[in-house]
Amino acid sequence: MEQPETPTDKTSPLRGRRVAGALFAQVAFGAIGTGVVFGVMTLLRYFGLFEGRPAATPLLVFASFVSLLALRWSFSRPGDWQRVGWVPISPRLALQAVLGGFLYVVVVATVLNLLFSRGVDLPRGAPLLTTPSPSNFAVMLIVGALVAPFVEETLFRGALFGWLLRRWNAWVAVPVTAIVFAALHGPTAPVIVFHGLLFGYVRLRTGSLWPSFLMHAVNNALALTGLYITLRGG
Repeated sequence: MEQPETPTDKTSPLRGRRVAGALFAQVAFGAIGTGVVFGVMTLLRYFGLFEGRPAATPLLVFASFVSLLALRWSFSRPGDWQRVGWVPISPRLALQAVLGGFLYVVVVATVLNLLFSRGVDLPRGAPLLTTPSPSNFAVMLIVGALVAPFVEETLFRGALFGWLLRRWNAWVAVPVTAIVFAALHGPTAPVIVFHGLLFGYVRLRTGSLWPSFLMHAVNNALALTGLYITLRGG
């Protein structure tokens, strides 16, 4: 049975119950947010103020806001952000993380192109950017390359990783967080699991979430940029 946290316990990883609470909060807040959107859309349709389906971009912005709100609610105690891993790093390490993110994307893209050229049918997720306008692209960069990595790194390489590392060891913490992280990405899980393994290893070696966040952000930004260029016919 886990011991309760004390007011001075501000450097160790979060306890299991708080980690589970943070993960549950994302689900609960998401369900409430979905209910709010459904209720508003029902009222608008009832009064004849809206027809058809809502645009994807505003829904993604709203979902990002709800996710950040859940995160803020989960880690509201003094020292929580440091305990999950948001500790400062040197500019040199930050630069190395960004360059490492670029290099990783190049390697992954090369491997995937090689597999595609050999006729390997790899799983693909639903495209986030369906309307290739500059405004939608800008919103998707904020949501997909900043908000999503921040939330995912905080939950998986932060709270969950820290608890697993404290309770067991790195051989459990790195692969388990990678598998859970990948599983939430649906059909692309076989590819995403390698992202999770790399980000988890970087988190372990550096002791901070900033390097894995920067690598995650670079990866998503380049993926969205490539998708945008493709959809624009560039």
